[in-house]
Amino acid sequence: MVLHVVTHIRVSSLVMWGRTNMAKEVYDEMLHTYDVTPDSCTYNVLIRGFCKNSKVEEGFRFCNEMASFNCDKDVVRRLLTVCVERGRFLRFRYFCSDHPESPNARLRSRNASKTAKNMADLINSKPWSNALVSPLPTPLSKTTVLRTLRLIKDPSKALHFFKWAQQSGFPHTAQSYFIMLQILGRHRNLNVARNLLFSIEKKSNGTVKLGDRFFNTLIRSYAEAGLFKESLKLFQTMKSIAVSPSVVTFNSVLSILLKRGRTNMAKEVYDEMLHTYGHSL
Repeated sequence: MVLHVVTHIRVSSLVMWGRTNMAKEVYDEMLHTYDVTPDSCTYNVLIRGFCKNSKVEEGFRFCNEMASFNCDKDVVRRLLTVCVERGRFLRFRYFCSDHPESPNARLRSRNASKTAKNMADLINSKPWSNALVSPLPTPLSKTTVLRTLRLIKDPSKALHFFKWAQQSGFPHTAQSYFIMLQILGRHRNLNVARNLLFSIEKKSNGTVKLGDRFFNTLIRSYAEAGLFKESLKLFQTMKSIAVSPSVVTFNSVLSILLKRGRTNMAKEVYDEMLHTYGHSL
C-alpha cells in the first residue's frame, strides 16, 4: 500500500511539473511491477496531466487503457472538451462511439467477456486435444484472446491456446506475447518462456519487436525462482542484441545484485544506467 501511494505521488508530481516522459516511465514501471498496479486515480492524474501539457493523443491512449477500471466521467468530459476546442471532431466521434464507456463498446466488451469465460471453462474442464478446440468460435477478437489467456488455469493449456489462436488466424500482439510470458514465468516454465521470448519476432513476422518489457518480466521470473545468474545473463543478452534496458530493467537488476550482496557490481550497473543509458532512479 505504501509503495502504491509513493508511486502515485511520483506520477502526480511529474505531470504537475510537465515531465510527462518521466511520468510515462513511472507508469511503465507500475505495469511491470507485480506489487503495484495503476488504478483509476492514477489514470485520471495521467490523463489530466497529459492533456494539460497538450498531449491529447496520449491522454486518449491512457483513457482507453483504463477500460478495466471505473472511468471518471469528469475525465471523459475533459477529453471531449479538448477535442472540440482543438477541432478534433473525428477524434470526438471515435471516442463517443468506441470508448469503453459508450453503450456499443460496453456491449462488445460484455460479449467478449462471456465468450472468453465460456472458452476458458471448456479448456479448463478437459485435456487439450483437437476435438476440444473444434467447437471454439473463430475469428477471435483481441479482447477475447487476452481474457481467455488470463482465465486458463494450466500454463501448458494456455500455451496450447496461444498457439491455436495463431494457427486460427489471430495475429498476436505485443500484449498477448507479454501475457503469455507472464503466465509461463509465474508457473516457473522458464525454459519455455525463454524460447518464446527469442521467437517473438520470427513468429510475428517482424510485427512485434523485442522490447525491454518482455525481458523485464523474464528477468524477474528468474530472480523469483532463485536463478539469479540466469537473470543477469538475460540482462547481458538483452544489451548484446541492442535492446535498451529501461529504468524498470535496472531496478530489477539492482535489486537482484543487492540481495546477493554484490555491491560492487551493483555500483557498476548503477553507473552504466546513469552514464550509458541516461536513466536516473
